[in-house]
Amino acid sequence: MIIDDREPKPQREVILNLAKSSKVEAIVRRLKFGDFLLSPESGKNIVAIERKEVNDLLNSLSSGRLRRQLSGLKSDVNLDTIFLLVEGTLSHKIVDGTVWAATKNREQTGWRWLAVADFLASIQLPNNNGPEGDSDRTISLMWTLNFEQTAMWVIGFYKYLSNRS
Repeated sequence: MIIDDREPKPQREVILNLAKSSKVEAIVRRLKFGDFLLSPESGKNIVAIERKEVNDLLNSLSSGRLRRQLSGLKSDVNLDTIFLLVEGTLSHKIVDGTVWAATKNREQTGWRWLAVADFLASIQLPNNNGPEGDSDRTISLMWTLNFEQTAMWVIGFYKYLSNRS
């Protein structure tokens, strides 16, 4: 398992410690795209995971960074599976008849709820009008409440892949 070196140090330490206690070999190095790369069999069943906290998800949607990151992952022919792992809670708030996306503490985000839902649905479907060459690749969506759940899911999924091979 490879952890991107740009992941915040506290999160890297949590997942490295959990990996060690679970007898999963994990290293930290720079990944071109994604935050975690899982490949229990050398070069087979390679899984990439892009992790986004809810606020970062919305900010990177606004800036276009998320589309670039996901397109980069989709263009990597070596990857078998791609996950967008969203961490946190995304709620909704109705203001003047408009349903807005809201964070856990119900703060309005400036995003219409349907715009966020449509984007998340679109990445999970083939032929989503993405950049040339990646339209048939889909991205699986996973939600966790916090980084501790994220770390447990990543390690657990790595072990699942290991047992499957």
